[in-house]
Order: sequence, then structure tokens, then C-alpha cells
Amino acid sequence: MNTSKTELLKQQIYKFNEWVRDNNVPIPEAIIRHYEIHGEFVVMQRKELGYFPYSCEELALLPVGLENYSMGAYNPCKYTEFKKGDKVLDIGCGVGIDSLLAAIKVGGTGMVIGADVTFSLLRRGADILVSAFPTMAGVDACPTRFIQASGDTLPIRAQTIDVIISNGCLHLLDKSKAFSEFFRVLRLNGKAVLADVVAENDKTENFYDNPLMYLYSGGGKQTQEQYESLAKEAGFSEVQFISERQPWDVGDEPMPGGYLILKK
Repeated sequence: MNTSKTELLKQQIYKFNEWVRDNNVPIPEAIIRHYEIHGEFVVMQRKELGYFPYSCEELALLPVGLENYSMGAYNPCKYTEFKKGDKVLDIGCGVGIDSLLAAIKVGGTGMVIGADVTFSLLRRGADILVSAFPTMAGVDACPTRFIQASGDTLPIRAQTIDVIISNGCLHLLDKSKAFSEFFRVLRLNGKAVLADVVAENDKTENFYDNPLMYLYSGGGKQTQEQYESLAKEAGFSEVQFISERQPWDVGDEPMPGGYLILKK
């Protein structure tokens, strides 16, 4: 990792932490700024770890450089059974890596909507896709539309989505509202593949009054059993969890997590 670049990013992060602490910044605003500032640092850490959630074949499908903005630790497309013509919703899409992979898998007759609360990431993703469009001639991919929205308040009509994917943002949402929204927008027999970290026990401290602890301790994450229970309460008929620990930071133990797979 480039030392000078790393130190510069760390200084920006320290300033961000001081700003959050000294100004009692609300968690929603802290989350947005957190991802704007930490994105590049996270990618550099992943490269040092030698870990990336996407295969060489998948990376070859992406516009050059798009993977440098990856913030998710998982790959929800790996466990998603896409069909040609599917309408896909990517929750917490960031710059749209999973959105684009899904767009290629569902083909030109499908549609993908990427939703994220962080406008700067959406703008960056849209710019990258536009600049890469000439190099993707001949690729059978459907249109990808980005909207600024949270997964627990979706501006999408009921029963219009075939597949929902999400990569690392479930723990940041109001879980009860989010699962209800996922169930609402999915068509009958629609599926959701939600990848994220999970708590190892149900005694995780409530960090809602401490934005920094919320951001850096996976605040809001719940156990596998709690996620499964919330999904069933929302009405999902089939609930499955595939455990997969992933490295999160240099020097840290792999963080517990995996894929919550739901069927309406």
C-alpha cells in the first residue's frame, strides 16, 4: 500500500471522526459521510489483504477501474439465480458493481435499479458507466438506473421487482421496515439475496447514541437467528442462511457474516 497515500487517507478519517464526535452528528448523516470518505481506504486495505469478493471472470465484465470503488465484502450475485428479463433492485448499490453484474446476467430485456443514500457514490458510478459505455459495445446488458433512496423507505411500486440483492448495508437499515419493504416490492415467488456481517450473539451493545461506535463496530448488525426471524415476520415463505466469514481489515480476524436468501 502506498504509504503517503495511506497516511493522507488516515488523516482524513481522523478529521472525520473528530467532526462526528464534536458535533454530535446524527447517524444517517454520519453514515453518508463515512462511505464518502472511507471508500478508497477500504479498497486499499482489501488489496493489501489480497482479498476481493469477485472472480476474475466477473472483473473482466466490469469497466476498468470500477472495482477500485468496491465497499461490499461479499458478492450477492454468486448466490442469485437471475433469469433473462428479470427486474432487479440493488439495495445500497454504491457505485454499482453488483448492479452492473446483474444487468449483464438479466440481459437486454431486463432492468436494474440501484438504490443508495450516498449521492456522491451514485454520481461516481453513473459517470464511470457512461465513460465505459463505448468499450462495452456488444455486451447484452439491460439499462441500469440509479436512485437516491434507503432500503427501508423504497420509492418503488408494490410487486414490481423479481430479485433484490444487497451487499453490506442491511445492518445500517431499520431491519423491520426494510424486510417489510423488500416483501412489498417483490413479486410473488420473487427472491432476495442479502449479504452482510452478523452478530455472534444477541447481546450486541446498542450503539444508536454513539455514531462512531455504530459505524466502526458494525452497529445495527443482528444475529443470523434474528435476521431469519424478522424475514419470517415480514412474510417470506422460505428463509436460508449461508455462512461466510470475510476479512474486513488488516490484522483483524475474519468477521462473521454471510448470505440471507429469501423467497416470497
